[in-house]
Amino acid sequence: MRSATTSGYYAVDHSPSLLWDSASWEISEALLPFLRTVMGGPASWEANATIRRAIPISDGHVLDPAVLAFQERSAQHPHDQQGPVAAAG
Repeated sequence: MRSATTSGYYAVDHSPSLLWDSASWEISEALLPFLRTVMGGPASWEANATIRRAIPISDGHVLDPAVLAFQERSAQHPHDQQGPVAAAG
């Protein structure tokens, strides 16, 4: 693409298509140590602090207070909305 006064350049960034394999590898490497724990079920999940903190909802109960605060929901199950959305409904 050229004009009489300036030159334009066109480029395509192929980084995402080249880096997917690296990202997949790194994610797998990070998750592999937790595979047995995850496959072990709820008792194993509860015994491992990393996995326990990674579960935001269990049996319909929202465990992460940040999620409840962001959605303006009650800490008590069934987590009714408390903010402007609830008032408008």
